[in-house]
Amino acid sequence: VLKKSSRRITLNSPEVRLGPIRYKPLQEQAISFSISSTSEQQVEYPIDVVQLSNGDVVGGIRYIVRTGRSE
Repeated sequence: VLKKSSRRITLNSPEVRLGPIRYKPLQEQAISFSISSTSEQQVEYPIDVVQLSNGDVVGGIRYIVRTGRSE
């Protein structure tokens, strides 16, 4: 059964860790998130989503979030 929930988190630090989100072996589950900013300045923020197994990095992806308006 898929249970949908949402939570708003304000990031006030350049390094934030969310989790742990634990899965059983071979379990798959979609995770979604959205990012918003009130900044009008054009700034880039890298956001790394990292997969760990027994404390070792085994996968992940980097998102580049661009804020502000392009002219």
